[in-house]
Amino acid sequence: MEFEYVLPGDMDVFVDNATTNASCGNGTVLEGADILPSVGPTAGRIATAAFLFLIAALTVVGNGLVLLAVAKHRSLQTLTNAFIMSLCVSDLLVGALVMPPAALTTLFGEWIFPQPFCPIWVSFDVMLCSASILNLCAISLDRFIQITNGLQHGTYMTRTRVAVLITVAWLLSILTSFPPINLGLHEHAGFPTLTNLTFLTVTPQCIFDPNMTYALIGSIVTFYIPLTAILFTYGTIFREAKRQAARVAALNVQLRNEGRNNRGRTGANGITSLKAIRTLGIILGAFMITWLPFFIANVVRPFCYCVSGQVFEVLTWLGWFNSALNPIIYPLFMKDFKRVFKKYMPFCKRDAGDSVHTVPEGAQLGKPAYTRSEFVSEQVPGPATISCRDPPVCPPVAPTMRRASAPPSLHELKSLQEPCFRGPARLSLTLNE
Repeated sequence: MEFEYVLPGDMDVFVDNATTNASCGNGTVLEGADILPSVGPTAGRIATAAFLFLIAALTVVGNGLVLLAVAKHRSLQTLTNAFIMSLCVSDLLVGALVMPPAALTTLFGEWIFPQPFCPIWVSFDVMLCSASILNLCAISLDRFIQITNGLQHGTYMTRTRVAVLITVAWLLSILTSFPPINLGLHEHAGFPTLTNLTFLTVTPQCIFDPNMTYALIGSIVTFYIPLTAILFTYGTIFREAKRQAARVAALNVQLRNEGRNNRGRTGANGITSLKAIRTLGIILGAFMITWLPFFIANVVRPFCYCVSGQVFEVLTWLGWFNSALNPIIYPLFMKDFKRVFKKYMPFCKRDAGDSVHTVPEGAQLGKPAYTRSEFVSEQVPGPATISCRDPPVCPPVAPTMRRASAPPSLHELKSLQEPCFRGPARLSLTLNE
């Protein structure tokens, strides 16, 4: 059956609802400025554009810092972090290529770039936003395997499979953007809004108004399917974190009934479980708040044009803002990244007078929990006291004490490990003033 495009009401209504910028994720139009009123910077447009440029700058800087940290620190160059790097690349390009033209259109009230750049910009917009969402889906899958099959994670997530997942995410993003948009498959019949920038307006406007077929298929492939996968994987992780928290609480009760004090170990486990639940809440909350409103409007708008251009503009920038949040949410909630960023951000550092290193709680009997490359001692000047002590649940072992005028070497720290690995223990380096 042939699709017929019918204007809602008359041309004035359509033009009033039409907008000036592109949209993410195969969406409908985004309003950067009213189409019919006079163009040129005004006080309101300048203030709005300044705020939008600030978001773009934060997006580029935040994702750039994450990529720089991975490039400079070998400890961050892991297969798991490959997904983070892919996400940061897509988000950085959103801030560098997509947001600035949209902000400039808002500032001047019209499309100020050459006409051939309009479909290219729209294609990059759709591709990069789709890649960002699909990379988030790949990250959730990797974490799902870590939780449900932790011992087999290395078997499932090989270098080849990680590369395949990242490649598939980018290929899907490309296939849903450049080919259909540049071939005109997204257009309503007879409305070439990306090639004729004054087709509907007096001033040049880059209007991306896809038909219902493209909006539905694009939204399903690049958002609703990944959203379903993310909800399933993080839902499973959330349930596992709750079960672990419940087990820790039950163990605490049992130890109190037996008159033993093991709050150090079980308390740490409980805190870890609660932090995992909090992190999942932040991740899901940020993703849903920023993208779900846009994609709901995205599938509704082609049918009824009941979402105003102003509202759709806000929803589009809200989706773009997710690219500024990702380098905060994902890396800074991961211990390896936090340790690296603390070196470069003074406001994140611990007090200089205290440095405590904790042996992982999963250390098994007779097996060292730290290798030479994993144990890092901060070189802080001043005398120090090193102590190695067992937890209360283990038979006591005479502590090894040493006073030094300088921080101990890694060899000296390694020599202190043996008495500590009879069970979960704590190795502390306390600096004396």
